[in-house]
Amino acid sequence: MKDTISIEFETDKKEIFNSSDELIKRIKDIDKIYQDRETLAVFIEKLNGEILSMTLGADRTIIGYYPADYSLTGTGSMHSINDSNNNEELTTYYSFGHFTEGFKKWEIDKAIAMVALKDFIENEGLPKLIEWEDD
Repeated sequence: MKDTISIEFETDKKEIFNSSDELIKRIKDIDKIYQDRETLAVFIEKLNGEILSMTLGADRTIIGYYPADYSLTGTGSMHSINDSNNNEELTTYYSFGHFTEGFKKWEIDKAIAMVALKDFIENEGLPKLIEWEDD
């Protein structure tokens, strides 16, 4: 990992990491804690401004990607997608004090998501392992 990276979840918790291994361990710990609670979104931000969001606490996860200039332009965000094309069924999760929802077709296998997270930490741009769809 070249720079520090932070994660935010809930409304008052921001943590900073200097190692990708430490960050991934913490993500796995949060995931385990939330297995018995509501599904939670965490936001992983690199110093260059790129953000990856992940839902934790369920068997599958939704990943969102926000490019470094997203806060200025409001464009370019993407989310993970699976092969189901299920636009009918929704999944809910907790994000910064509010419940929100996403399509089931956005959920991907958590093991694949963890590999994509490592790719995000170590490289710039979209993780290559998963398929993406424009928001």
